[in-house]
Amino acid sequence: MSEKQGNKALSEQSVVKEISIWRKVAGSIREDIRHRLGYPARLEHAITTGRLVPVPLNPPADTFWMRSVIQWHTWMQNSESGYSGPYTLDYRKPGYDRHLSCHDMPVQEVKHLVSEEIIPDFTCDITAIRGISASKSLDKDIADIDEFPLICCPNYVEPVTEDHLLENMQHSELRLDQMLFADYPWTKRRYYWHNSGGSHHFAAARFQAHRLNIPVPLHGKLYLYRVNVQMIDALCRKWHMFMIPKTEVFGSFYDAMNAFECPFGNSSLPGSMHNGWGGAVPLQVIWLERGLAKADAVASVLSRAGFADFASELKNLSKQPGNSPTTNSVNPHGTKVPAVMLYKKVLTVMQFSSKTT
Repeated sequence: MSEKQGNKALSEQSVVKEISIWRKVAGSIREDIRHRLGYPARLEHAITTGRLVPVPLNPPADTFWMRSVIQWHTWMQNSESGYSGPYTLDYRKPGYDRHLSCHDMPVQEVKHLVSEEIIPDFTCDITAIRGISASKSLDKDIADIDEFPLICCPNYVEPVTEDHLLENMQHSELRLDQMLFADYPWTKRRYYWHNSGGSHHFAAARFQAHRLNIPVPLHGKLYLYRVNVQMIDALCRKWHMFMIPKTEVFGSFYDAMNAFECPFGNSSLPGSMHNGWGGAVPLQVIWLERGLAKADAVASVLSRAGFADFASELKNLSKQPGNSPTTNSVNPHGTKVPAVMLYKKVLTVMQFSSKTT
């Protein structure tokens, strides 16, 4: 290359760099103008360039295990920022230098979203229990508790006889004298046994009792949960709530909100709502206060871009089955099932177990 050609090339590169600089300046000025007019331009740019993309909710497999129950009753019990209190949003709003700074915002509606009542003298038939919390077979995606013993321990099921049923019920890990149960009204299975072992023998006994049409009484402590629909209505009236990739909350999203000077909060999702493992993208809830012009504008952009609406999950929670049992096999307030209906041999085992502990 001649000296003349080299100088020409350098001159062209200089012109390109100068044009690029002016484009950035012009883009910055245009973005600033749009921000001043109340439109979140940097957020829109992050979305259109693929830095911030919608990720659909990915529910875990539907199983009869506790791992498939959405943990609404423990949502936000733990600190979101590591140093704030329970049921508190990690909330960011413009500070004295107009940059977003951290503020703890208690959310009483979440604190009172699900109530817990402990029924110390709970009685039910074994067939009312449709979920189990722990087992060596927990990793198997089995939807129906009746399928579990057939798949994992068929020798515990056959033969289907009264004597075999009693043998299963006598298994020590069932701990008949100190059983724990929970009623989750937002699930289709409702009643879960919180065990520390014995899942195979329990499920086999349940299968046999159902096939033999023999009542098998269970007795223990029940954690009864109820959903406060008024708190759901209050949350949805006050907040826009969207789910975005967790890695972008303090990445492209925070950068856009900081430039727009828009306050926002963030929190985790309830446990077991989204499967963010195995290469999937973890999600976080973004909270934008309704009635604030900038927050409303951000919510509008996120909605048009297809980001998942967390408020719809709350509304679905309010539509789930009620809190009152609808089957005679369940008695949450402790009135004993009539003795004539009890399987006498199993009752004897329970009474003996209670006396010897």
